[in-house]
Amino acid sequence: MRTRFARLCLCLLAPLFFSCGCDRVPFDRGTATASKDDWPCYGSMGGRGAGISLIAIRPDRPGNKTPYEPYMATAGAPLFPTDVHACGIFLGGTVNLWGRPNEGLELLSTFVPHGAYDLCFTADGKCLAYSCREGVLIWHIDERRFETRLPASDGATFALSADGRWVARCDHVEDGSDEVRVTVLDLEKTEPRGGFVFRSDRRLDCHISSDGARLSTVAYRREPAETKAVVFNLDTGAEELAVPVDRNLRGSAWSRSGRVFATASWNDAVVQIWDMAKGELRSTAGMQSKIWCVIISPDERLVLTGGEGTKGNDAAGEVVVWEAATGRELARIWDESSWGVTALAMTDEGMLLIGNGNGYISVRRIPERILAQAR
Repeated sequence: MRTRFARLCLCLLAPLFFSCGCDRVPFDRGTATASKDDWPCYGSMGGRGAGISLIAIRPDRPGNKTPYEPYMATAGAPLFPTDVHACGIFLGGTVNLWGRPNEGLELLSTFVPHGAYDLCFTADGKCLAYSCREGVLIWHIDERRFETRLPASDGATFALSADGRWVARCDHVEDGSDEVRVTVLDLEKTEPRGGFVFRSDRRLDCHISSDGARLSTVAYRREPAETKAVVFNLDTGAEELAVPVDRNLRGSAWSRSGRVFATASWNDAVVQIWDMAKGELRSTAGMQSKIWCVIISPDERLVLTGGEGTKGNDAAGEVVVWEAATGRELARIWDESSWGVTALAMTDEGMLLIGNGNGYISVRRIPERILAQAR
């Protein structure tokens, strides 16, 4: 009981100690030694107490690179194990920029009063974009300044594309209605690309194709009770494809192309993998208790889930690697330094970034023997 109380106090008080704009603060230097399971670790960062909720990887930038150029960005907020209740208190979170993992340097940090919903670098890697209750903010990294690119108004919410090119503005047509008007805009010029109207009673998590031609999302309705993954054509506003999914989603992810969609349910923690080009359930993977996050590898061969597990008698973070084509479990790795894995990201080169509920990020390489098994 004392341990749970201490953990709760730490999670609630941690954001109060976050600084804004702190430059080049050294943190844990990672080791380059391989784990028992042969997952080489290339470094670790973080440790301020607030859990990692989002991870964005900066695209390569041409030209001269300084030693303090960002490698990735994270969004953090007080996160709680499922057996600890936060009494509805939320103190906000931070957005942080990090250097190379073998250095473990936190470059910059800013406080976000209500937390960040989306996080991505712009295509040129010079800016970081995130959405929050204030709208869509752009962090000009080299200039150390912020810009409100799209201000929030009248309850509008925003969803950013992972490549930093597009943003979906979601407006409820009228108060009390579940009808939502979605407009996709060019993030740089804020000019409309297309839009449509549909019904959903929750905030949308959207995937927008790189050409801005299609938007995929999950729509929720209370009456009649219905949850479906939907693909819209932004040129015509028409619904191209829809598949029913579990209403009690704990996490979901779209592949870069939008052809693969993975979900993890809250009730039974079953992972389902969909072919969204055909609208068919491709596979149902095994189970993992208490899933927090889901991602799909850049080559669409793997689905990875992070969550809470138990190793021996102790709580531990857990990452499971599934084969996307069949749902077969390929590997499982434990994060014994935390109670749960809360965010994941993966590079094109097979580097896996693992964020946990204790506020640490570790960088590991997925072994070739595991990658070779996936079709």
